[in-house]
Amino acid sequence: MTISLHCPHCRCLLELDGSPSGNICCPACGEQFRADDQDQAPLAAAVASVRIPEGRTYGPMPVDQLEEWVCQGRIDDKCDVQLTPDGPWQGAAAAFPALRLPPAVSAGNPFKAAPQVLAQAAKGPRLSERGVMIVLFGVLGWVGCPVFAVMAWGMGAADLEAHRQGRLDARSALITQIGYFLGVFGATTWATLIMGMVLMILFHQLLI
Repeated sequence: MTISLHCPHCRCLLELDGSPSGNICCPACGEQFRADDQDQAPLAAAVASVRIPEGRTYGPMPVDQLEEWVCQGRIDDKCDVQLTPDGPWQGAAAAFPALRLPPAVSAGNPFKAAPQVLAQAAKGPRLSERGVMIVLFGVLGWVGCPVFAVMAWGMGAADLEAHRQGRLDARSALITQIGYFLGVFGATTWATLIMGMVLMILFHQLLI
């Protein structure tokens, strides 16, 4: 004769051959219990069911097992539950208000300083690639195009400022300075010549 018993610890169904005597070890949870304890502590009625969002239904089961699933996080507020066999389906949060609470979030250590995002350290000052270009523009400014002199002036000033900030290699500072001064002198010379020509034209017009 086969006897069916439920483990009082994990509710696992056990099927035993003959009338058991002494302690019974549950193969599911490993806990031991006596067969005569089943009469002293009858199992709760399996009346509750749960339906997950995918549509699958689990149950019927005892209400205390349903509550245990809620505590374990196996049921969330998106599930539906039925607490009685003929009762209506309702949201799990309506039957278990604890599911409405936000998940616990660690507050962290309030005394710990917030980590600062460190900028990636530069491997080293980069060598300016515009030093030769600045000198070339400065020379062209002297030869016959004042626009290049102005460009050499502006680019040289920007690179010299980068040298002072340590963003450019100091070895390229000399050639940058040469191009910068060529641009300054070229632009100044051209500006003086143009102003002189304008004044001469105006003076000539006054004499006529």
